[in-house]
Amino acid sequence: MHIQVFEHDALGDRSYLIADRASGLAAVVDPQRDIAPYVRAAEFLGGRIVLALETHLHNDFVSGARRLHDEHGAEVVGSRKAELGFAHRAVDGGEVVRLGEIEIHALATPGHTPEHVAYLVRGAPDVLFSGGALLPGGAARIDLFGPQLAPALAGDAFATIGRLLALDDATRILATHGAGSFCSSGVQRRSETTVAEERVRNRFAQLADAASLLHEATRDVPPVPRYYARVRALNRVGAGAMPSPARMVPAAFAALARSRAVTVLDTRPERDYCAEHVQGALAVPLGGAFGPWAAWIAPDELPLALVVAADDAAGVAWLGLGAVGRDDLAGYVT
Repeated sequence: MHIQVFEHDALGDRSYLIADRASGLAAVVDPQRDIAPYVRAAEFLGGRIVLALETHLHNDFVSGARRLHDEHGAEVVGSRKAELGFAHRAVDGGEVVRLGEIEIHALATPGHTPEHVAYLVRGAPDVLFSGGALLPGGAARIDLFGPQLAPALAGDAFATIGRLLALDDATRILATHGAGSFCSSGVQRRSETTVAEERVRNRFAQLADAASLLHEATRDVPPVPRYYARVRALNRVGAGAMPSPARMVPAAFAALARSRAVTVLDTRPERDYCAEHVQGALAVPLGGAFGPWAAWIAPDELPLALVVAADDAAGVAWLGLGAVGRDDLAGYVT
């Protein structure tokens, strides 16, 4: 079995390619919307992607699972409780999915979200693709759906963490959410961990009950980004490829900006924005967590128009915005 890690630094998340060398078949765990890196990796190995494994309905990024199905024929596997609105295989805890000679065991792991599942691959050692159920030093947030649901999710998370920490000591834990994701809080910056390590180092491992977990998991957490509910809803129906942004002539762009029918995002470096900018434009320089910050501050009610430093920067901004579901690009100008 071959495992390849894909770091998505702007979002603080990871995806994983699992390849069965004997059959040439591959799966992607929690794919991002830009599926090209996974397809290239599978082709480099001489294989093809036949499965997209979703641990949960993501709030922080748009999934590429439906694109893998529509464009490459991959079977999407997800929790029955997710109620995905497109072709998929619904699983509950205890079911087994085959990838060539590899057996992938679905585990019910609610807590971060009500429908959460993890995927366990038996081997030497076993590998747990934990999504947000168990992270290095903690677990993904339980407060994303508001204070009314948090106590029930705390109870689910307490039981889930107990079950996962009962797995074999050497089990590798490969999580989707990392320290840079708004879905996580108070976790450690480690790319992977083991069950043995988490029994000692995880801040939830020694808690006595669900009430203690509720208190620990909801103190000092940052606000929930307001685009989260929209992204989760989009992932339920499945997202396709983003439409490419159109380059506009300056006069047309200026007229559109003056009409106040769009939100103008100036993605240039700060010094360029300070020197001159369109009146009312929001400064969100490219780099770092561009997509999440842009989605957080730009109102959903209006489409976006971009000011970019060059044409290639428009492509970077386009990918960043597509990752958080802002497909409504009216155009861009350099």
